[in-house]
Amino acid sequence: MSKGYKILHFLLAWIFRAVYRVKVIFPENEPDPGKAYIMCANHLSAMDPILICAGLKKLQPRYMAKDSLFKVPVISSLIKAFGAYPVNRSGSALSAIKKSMEILGNNDCIGIFPQGHRHPGISPRDTEVKNGVGMICAKTGSDLIPICIKPKNYKYMLFFRKTYIIIGKPISYNELPITEDMSSSDKNKAITEYVFDKICSLGENYEA
Repeated sequence: MSKGYKILHFLLAWIFRAVYRVKVIFPENEPDPGKAYIMCANHLSAMDPILICAGLKKLQPRYMAKDSLFKVPVISSLIKAFGAYPVNRSGSALSAIKKSMEILGNNDCIGIFPQGHRHPGISPRDTEVKNGVGMICAKTGSDLIPICIKPKNYKYMLFFRKTYIIIGKPISYNELPITEDMSSSDKNKAITEYVFDKICSLGENYEA
């Protein structure tokens, strides 16, 4: 964890855990740092990255953020300390992909939402996914960490409703259902669908 992130985590994590009644399930599945990981979760709200980070103890997953946020003085300082890096959603995502690969090349952790967009109130199993996580994973050979964010009915409700952050066991790159003779697009699709199925299963198999 960076120094700035450690300070933010110490000051703010307990507040968000209290407000959203965060309960981490299977915390023992969070691996130690020092290896490249892609942390993948279902996407309900703009609060998802904050709540995931608030629930973690060891890793600092770095997330993409809109490049316009880096031009706002106070917000820019906060999200930089948070470890975010910019992406231009109206243009090419190539620079963000390169940055993601650079972070993973340094044996750090990035966070990605395979759905791409927020889907509050909908079971993740009933949503579509994009293959960006599969592409980055295939190019870097990184391991994956599936996480399911599961408040009741997949909707946040402050103070009244518990939010479960369910951490799955890390998925080794070697166990992914891909072969050398597969095309790049087929590999990307297979990896994405595999990790997203794990995410959905975490939510389906856990009952409070």
